[in-house]
Amino acid sequence: MRSTGTALVTTLMLLLLPLSGCLQDDSPIDEVEEEVLPAGVFVTGADGSPVDEPPLPLVFNFSDVGEDGAEPSIGVTSSGCIFFIAFEKVMRSCDHGASWEDVTGPLCAFQTNDPYGWVDPVTDRIFNVQMQGLQTSWICWSDDDGETWIGNPHDSGTTPLNDHIKLASGPWTSSGYGIGGQFSQTFYDQAVYYCYNKLAGIFCFTSFDGGATFEAGGQLFGLATTNGGLHGAITSAPDGTVYVTPRVETPTVIVSKDNGLTWFDRTMGEDEGTPYPRKNSEVATDTQSNAYHIWTGADEGVYMATSTDSGQSWTQTSVRISPNEVISTAFPQVDAGDPGRIAITYLGSENASELNQSNIDGEPWDGNAHYANANVSYYLYIICT
Repeated sequence: MRSTGTALVTTLMLLLLPLSGCLQDDSPIDEVEEEVLPAGVFVTGADGSPVDEPPLPLVFNFSDVGEDGAEPSIGVTSSGCIFFIAFEKVMRSCDHGASWEDVTGPLCAFQTNDPYGWVDPVTDRIFNVQMQGLQTSWICWSDDDGETWIGNPHDSGTTPLNDHIKLASGPWTSSGYGIGGQFSQTFYDQAVYYCYNKLAGIFCFTSFDGGATFEAGGQLFGLATTNGGLHGAITSAPDGTVYVTPRVETPTVIVSKDNGLTWFDRTMGEDEGTPYPRKNSEVATDTQSNAYHIWTGADEGVYMATSTDSGQSWTQTSVRISPNEVISTAFPQVDAGDPGRIAITYLGSENASELNQSNIDGEPWDGNAHYANANVSYYLYIICT
């Protein structure tokens, strides 16, 4: 029936075309101008080249938190309140960013050498993590949208730490540390993870009491121990799989299936590589525990590999996320919702005229953001799929 209908419509069109001059005015028809995307808006395919698709309608509201905040963190509770870590301060907005207030509690750190924040997406617990020198971290947390706080001034595992502190939470599994988690769930529903780098390795710990203490864990072995142990954020999937991304030459993820008792690593992105000095890569997981790993490639574009089996295997042909017009990128971040629905941000530059000009070391610039001179401008790029 469908083919008959199609043929009928086509036939009617053919019959009507010769009559169009009789039924309509012969005055010239205004040509429709080809729609051109605004400057800075791109719709691209897997190779970074343009595709003929309309951009998603996006609206952004900019908000001034009113505080300085190097290396900031941001999170949102189910009430809609936004929390922004500005150095040692916890800034809160419950009116969509129209106004902000400092809600740091008296049991939180009064200074910081490295800030980090996390909002548990299941329990709404807000974590304010502040490194104290190179010895420990002071962690405080709130379960009532920042109205009251509890804190532990020495809350960083069993060994003194170095730097690059990270915290996250996720569901317990039924193996490894998850066995203990089945009992501790009566106290706090989620596993809480705390990682940092110490000299030549990544150290990760698991908390059974909601982040009040971190006694189980230690150094991760293998690829994670190279290149100083620097790493990206911790990510936990709905199925309990945990990901940590080491800062190594070949894009890599370190994966745990038992809440941090054991770990294995997987590599990808050999077709694109990484620049030097290397920067953090990041992982996000969607509602079905599919994983998305993004990093800056050797050509300074942002690339992605995916896993549909909870980190066991990854696509080996990298997808270019940034358009080819962006010749330098830094600080890529990723988040995910339903399967295939992801959002990525990064800083990027389209100043191609500066390529091969003198960088900060007097050498020809190849797009590496680490060596960009003062003539290179970077803007925030936001990608949605």
